[in-house]
Amino acid sequence: MKPSRFTIELDIDGSKYLYNSLSNAYAKIDEDHYETYLKIKNNDTDYDEKMSIDLYNGGFVINDNEDEIGYMNFFEKVMRYGSSSLGLTIAPTLQCNFRCKYCYEIHENLFMSDDVQKLLIEFVTKNISRYKNISVSWYGGEPLLALSIIRDLSKRLIKIAEANNVIYESGIISNGYLLTKSVAQILKDECKISSVQITLDGIREIHDINRPLENGQGTFDVIFQNLRNIIEILNVSIRINISKDNYQQLFQLLDILNDEGILDKIHIYIAPVSSVENTESKKIQYMCLNKSDFADIEIEFIKYLIEKKLI
Repeated sequence: MKPSRFTIELDIDGSKYLYNSLSNAYAKIDEDHYETYLKIKNNDTDYDEKMSIDLYNGGFVINDNEDEIGYMNFFEKVMRYGSSSLGLTIAPTLQCNFRCKYCYEIHENLFMSDDVQKLLIEFVTKNISRYKNISVSWYGGEPLLALSIIRDLSKRLIKIAEANNVIYESGIISNGYLLTKSVAQILKDECKISSVQITLDGIREIHDINRPLENGQGTFDVIFQNLRNIIEILNVSIRINISKDNYQQLFQLLDILNDEGILDKIHIYIAPVSSVENTESKKIQYMCLNKSDFADIEIEFIKYLIEKKLI
């Protein structure tokens, strides 16, 4: 046996934990299991077989001939090219009400035309019988600037799915500024949108610099109030973009979310800010963390969630 390359060792308040970032499994382990794990890690074959099976069942160690990268590649292809699900990412507009510091998109005042909407419906109608379910992700720009298009297309897509006994599910990626309680209720009731991803880039002072409105006004307070109002309506995922500018305030934001009683009601993750060649975002290379530094921050982030019993 050998350790999974995705297993991370954690020491929290004197207790040993193992976390596997591939399976998202984690466990607090006793001294005997930890000793077995270390023996496997150090190629010492004199380990307790029963305990090694426990570690294997948790995904923390694997057989010597297992290829985790191959498994990941296979799983990605199944998800991308599998025939049972039709996945659609729909951008009803390229316009956005934010001007984020690191954004690579060119925001144009363009909305999906009637002709394009018609072609989309024709495509789904023609191909729907091949699938068991249809999954729609609303994207932008800021998709809620085109709420009327989302409502109209959703009704038509849901009708097609129901007529063909196909499961329909939907989510939206939004900056959260326009996502009031009433809008969230519309998305849930009319559009069958069950989940939303919103970005917060740290505490108010940092977030408002990174993600202001087009006129430069801050957005943190409005998003945070919307967040309070919608967590009982939609499944909320919060993304925190991490850079050299804000990583030191990451845990202040987590504490705020925890103190507000929000953190245990959402899914939260961090992602590195990156620049894209030949786009405006190339200008922010100075903000970007290297992979090693980001990995260290992510480990501390995972430790925090474990300490709060959130994973």
